[in-house]
Amino acid sequence: MNRLARHACRAVLAALIVPATGATHTVQLAPSVCAVDPFGIEAPRRGVATVVASPGAADQTRILYTTGSNIIQFEAPAASARPFALGASQGTVLLPTDFQASMTAAGDIVTRALPLDVEVDGMASTMFVRFSTGLEGAGDSNGVAVAEGSPVAADGTFTLVGISAGGDSLPSAVRDVLVFRLTCRAQPPPDLDQFAPVARVGKLSGSITPSAMKLRLDVRAADAATPDFAASRAIARVTVGDATVATALVPTGLASAGRARFAGGPLSVKLGRRRSAPSFSVTIEVANPTLPAIAGARAAVAVTLEVAGILARATREFRVTAGGTRLRAR
Repeated sequence: MNRLARHACRAVLAALIVPATGATHTVQLAPSVCAVDPFGIEAPRRGVATVVASPGAADQTRILYTTGSNIIQFEAPAASARPFALGASQGTVLLPTDFQASMTAAGDIVTRALPLDVEVDGMASTMFVRFSTGLEGAGDSNGVAVAEGSPVAADGTFTLVGISAGGDSLPSAVRDVLVFRLTCRAQPPPDLDQFAPVARVGKLSGSITPSAMKLRLDVRAADAATPDFAASRAIARVTVGDATVATALVPTGLASAGRARFAGGPLSVKLGRRRSAPSFSVTIEVANPTLPAIAGARAAVAVTLEVAGILARATREFRVTAGGTRLRAR
């Protein structure tokens, strides 16, 4: 091959290689439409729950996607207040007609605190509630309430949960902790690969008995930023099958507990060796977890947790012994 031909080959190779290693680009996704249905409201401490009236034709929500910034926009300009009955009380609730949220490649959605216009027994008020497909919680001297949503599935279905901590300024029927569940089916479903990467989970191990639960989950962050475990809340939920075994909420985050260690309430974190992205292990220790009746030699244990703003989910089959009262996985 002469010199001129070699130069021509190099030019062709360069043209082929450069686009493959260049900067990423934003992919335009088609908008989706969905209707919030069902829309559930629960008062867990009072043991009552309801579903608001089905949406009307004008209550359709349009979802716009901005993949470059991982932002989605919900628009329902013609939405109307929807009636509900909660215990002996009658009321209506109206979602905001326009709001933004962030979304990840796992299909998890998080909003800021949104204004919900609520009227109960003739008394109007506005609640500010943050919604997510992950975990939301509220707690006081009377206990802790933790609710879990579900990320966008292959068919576009997702559930946002939010919790209102209540307050004396609200109508008496909604003055206590309330859990809101908003389910939508986005059509067409979005291409989740265009959104922000998520943390990777490693091994889930530990044991659960009626007197104590100790679980450990290994997590690797999605990027190189050092997690700030004290800057945001820590929250976790553990289930066996469909039953909630334990929950934990540390609203103030995890405090430093020595070199590369952080702790708060039933949650503790130990940082691992730093490679391309930080890794850490989270330990959850709870006394007297609520074990359901278990039949069989194995049971699926699921953990959902959020620390330092990092959401992680893991499920593993645990071995069941002692007549269904001991679960263990190494």
